[in-house]
Amino acid sequence: MSIGTLIYFGCDGLGVIAAIFYSLYALPRYGVSRTRGLVLMLCVYAATYAWMLALYWICTGFMGGQNYIRSFVFAPAIILLFAALLDVDWRIGFDLAAPIMCISMFTGKLGCMYAGCCASWIPGFPQQLLEGATALFIAAWLIWRIDKNGYKADGTSMWWMLLFFGLTRFCWEFLRDNDKLFCGISELALWALAAAALGGIALLVIKLRKSYKADAR
Repeated sequence: MSIGTLIYFGCDGLGVIAAIFYSLYALPRYGVSRTRGLVLMLCVYAATYAWMLALYWICTGFMGGQNYIRSFVFAPAIILLFAALLDVDWRIGFDLAAPIMCISMFTGKLGCMYAGCCASWIPGFPQQLLEGATALFIAAWLIWRIDKNGYKADGTSMWWMLLFFGLTRFCWEFLRDNDKLFCGISELALWALAAAALGGIALLVIKLRKSYKADAR
């Protein structure tokens, strides 16, 4: 195994460590036991990772593939499942997981730089670094927003994350050196667009429901 591959998987491991540290920091502020919350996050992380590998096999016919964007669309369902099993408010699960998913994408992109994957078709263009920085910026904004709201979980962080990350990843895909299906759009770009659509539709539904309740009073 090459040094680049070791660093690549090491950066994935760094994402897990970052998830643990952020969970330890945030869980008491949500009023959730650190033990139960950590179990929730680790179960969600493991299930999302496993589903990512399964989706890669389904889409390509090959084993492997460290690309989380395919599994992002299914993250809300995975969180709902484990939140119910562990008796944790799903809204806390959503708000806790949203920045963690972006932080994991950031550390993963650092690994991509060393492994040489996910590069741009433009020679010398820092595709991986800029894509990772975008994900880190979204994570920072989500954490700021959560902190500003006093860690009152409403679950909307997940939908905002899917909307913004999906849209930005869709744009970055045009610069990535991968197979395009049509009009410069790749398969991963379609997954990113699906994530953005899911987040946008969910936020619209929430807004309409709030408007309906306000008008009903």
